[in-house]
Amino acid sequence: MNKKKVLITGVTGQDGAILADYLFKNNFEVYGASRRTSHNLWRINELELLNKINYLSYDATDSATIDFIINSHRFDYIYHFAGTSFTVDSLEFPQNTLITNINGTVSLLEAVRKFSPESKIFIASSSEVFSRNKITSVLKLNEESLREPVNPYGVSHLAVDAIVNIYRKTHSLNVTIGIFFNHESAYRGLQFVTRKISSGIAEIKSGRKEPIKLGNFSASRDWSCAHEFMFGVSLLMNKSNFDDYVFASGKSTSVRDLLTVSASIAGFDPKFEGSGLD
Repeated sequence: MNKKKVLITGVTGQDGAILADYLFKNNFEVYGASRRTSHNLWRINELELLNKINYLSYDATDSATIDFIINSHRFDYIYHFAGTSFTVDSLEFPQNTLITNINGTVSLLEAVRKFSPESKIFIASSSEVFSRNKITSVLKLNEESLREPVNPYGVSHLAVDAIVNIYRKTHSLNVTIGIFFNHESAYRGLQFVTRKISSGIAEIKSGRKEPIKLGNFSASRDWSCAHEFMFGVSLLMNKSNFDDYVFASGKSTSVRDLLTVSASIAGFDPKFEGSGLD
């Protein structure tokens, strides 16, 4: 029996690498796409994927190359993770975020529409599309919740969500959207607070004298496991109901709690003074 062919864009990122590892182990023929200039292969190396999957040079804003890739391979499944993923950076470089995320998705959808309309597509979206006006201890958001982003990153995904809906209805493409809340793993970049804390605690345990600099300890997020999210993504693509799906735990965890757990696991007994930003 022929293996199903899979394309994962942004394969060198946390989600792309974890999903590539899972699909390879489940007998898929995996193609990983990333920028030619990307040297960020540490996840691929740690997961021992370097010689197990096929690599393609991929620029989310280069529609001609995307057309060629889709036309040449006619993938059974396409998982789209490529794009700008840093909320803070989007405030400083809004045009880059909007162009990369929106145009990159449109170019992929257009290529599929023209050359491989039978392909099943998964598009990664973000909880940043939702309104942040309501602050609650437990997040109660679903696919129907108000979408009102407060940064360019969220705006880019709001536009992508709307565009995907158009391609579903107008061109009958098989597209699923996963609206991801925060999800973490050992393959998360060090610029994210979970890894900043866990890595920093490990370095302190090893003798580092510099403190970890953090913001408001009372800030909370819905944090989940990236491996569980990617397993869920793989299950969705076996369905014939192409829609939007929220990926979340439904639980809110504070930075203080994260720091406490990390410190305790490392053998420390953390103490806190003051409250809030003080």
